[in-house]
Amino acid sequence: HYFDATTAGLYAGIAAVARILFFLTASIAQVLLSKIRLKDNSAQNQKVLNKSLLLLSAISLPLLAATIFFPAQVVRLLMGHAYTGMAGLLPRLSLSVFIVAVIILLATYYLALRRFGIALLAAVGAAFTYLFIFLHHGSPAEVVVSLLLGSAATLFSVGVWKITERRYGER
Repeated sequence: HYFDATTAGLYAGIAAVARILFFLTASIAQVLLSKIRLKDNSAQNQKVLNKSLLLLSAISLPLLAATIFFPAQVVRLLMGHAYTGMAGLLPRLSLSVFIVAVIILLATYYLALRRFGIALLAAVGAAFTYLFIFLHHGSPAEVVVSLLLGSAATLFSVGVWKITERRYGER
C-alpha cells in the first residue's frame, strides 16, 4: 500500500515468484510437527530436524540459486516481460523467503517440544521487520532490504537463543 498501483502490481508479481520457494517447502514443517515426540530422546528428535532441514535445503537451494543467478530469466518465464524491470529484487526477496522458511521449520520443531521461547523471538522478529518496512518504504528495494534484514535478524536471534539454551540449560 506504499506504492502506486503499477509499482505495487509489479512488486506483487516478483513477490509471488519468491514465494514459490516457501510454498514448495511449507509442508515439511507440517510433517515435522507430527514426527516430533516428547517421549523420544533428543537425539531422535534432532535427527528428524536435521532431515527436515536437509530436505528444505535440497528443495530450496537450487531454486534460490536460479533466482540469484538468473533473476530476469526466471521472472520472464513465470511472469512475463512486463515484470523484468523489478527482477533485480528477486535474489534478496528469495533469500528472505528462504530464511523465513528455515525460521518456520525451527519454530515448528521447538514448539512441538514445548519450548515456547521461540514464539516470542518470532513475534519480536516480525514486529521489527514491520518497523523496518514502516520506516524504510520509499521504494520496493527498500522494502525488500527491510524484509531481508528483519528475517536475518530473527534467524540470528534464534541461533543465539539456541546457543544460550544449550549453554545454560533449557528455559
